[in-house]
Amino acid sequence: MDDDDDDDFELVVGGGGAAWEVDSMPLKQANELLKAGESTEWAEGNTFIKLEEYLELTQASRSPKVKDLAIRWNVAIAGCATVADTAVIKRRLMVMMQRGCPDAYRKQAWELLSGCRLATEAGKPSIYKEWRILQPSQDRDTARVIKNPPLFGGTLEGAKHPLTEEGEIARGRMLAAIGMTRPDISFAPQLPHIVSLALLYMSETEVCAFVETLLPPISFQARQSKEGEEQQQNVLHDVATICSPSMLQLAITAWDMKLRVCSPKLHAKLKEGGDSAVDFGEIVGRWISSLFQGFAPYQVTLRCLDAVVSDSVKGVVQLCVAVFWYFKDAILACTSPEGVRHAVEWRLAALTEP
Repeated sequence: MDDDDDDDFELVVGGGGAAWEVDSMPLKQANELLKAGESTEWAEGNTFIKLEEYLELTQASRSPKVKDLAIRWNVAIAGCATVADTAVIKRRLMVMMQRGCPDAYRKQAWELLSGCRLATEAGKPSIYKEWRILQPSQDRDTARVIKNPPLFGGTLEGAKHPLTEEGEIARGRMLAAIGMTRPDISFAPQLPHIVSLALLYMSETEVCAFVETLLPPISFQARQSKEGEEQQQNVLHDVATICSPSMLQLAITAWDMKLRVCSPKLHAKLKEGGDSAVDFGEIVGRWISSLFQGFAPYQVTLRCLDAVVSDSVKGVVQLCVAVFWYFKDAILACTSPEGVRHAVEWRLAALTEP
């Protein structure tokens, strides 16, 4: 059969009734999109990423199930290109992001879901202005190297972000620029990981805009201290990143409540042992703070940032609930709190299909 004959056949991609979806497309076009979803063109020219190491770390995330989503992502992103309302974009892309996002479309998905594309069109972000101070100038030929950048209460110890030396230096500048821009934020342990992940896909200037859209407004801390408990719980829906110790505790409490509603039996199992029981809330707090980096395969950390961008802190809380639900049979079979902890940690580290 000649290649030209492919245009006579159509591949159904399942239209959802929305104007931005299609029910079918020529098979030749579909095959081209599948190949694009598998390619590494998205990383070309990016001097921050160790591509071979990245591909090895994320091998499981390129399963046929995820690669097949390339067609749908191409159509969805094209349909969102002219939409000027981030809430509308989130409604369109959130379910797709939960199913998985091919590497070739992740940068565009993050930009659309975070709203940083629209924010950049409105003007340069504040972080960018501080970042510019660290760049070459008349008095300095090279950009500054920040040896001990702020980590905002987080840690990169044990992290395996596949950044080149240049990428690590860029991360230090970016964290310093965030610290100069937002002195009101002293605790935001996810930021070192968010910046590291973003630099795998974006330029430094793009990361400035991306991170700024994930941070709460400057008035957030003062407002939160005056709000009641119910209002504070709403923060998990409205704010993308953990930015205070009290907010981290709210996230842990939300995980505990959601797990108890989801499975009272599973929740009770984690509480066995009384005062000698393992503090799973503390473990969940470490997962949330690090975006699972160091606790699970790298593709889980990527999916965690997908959740942050598409569904705020609430999305990460739901991932933590899902971890225990996914391993519930093994957990319920354990005879001690330590046995439960080992079962969860071992299975989480060995995940192959997040």
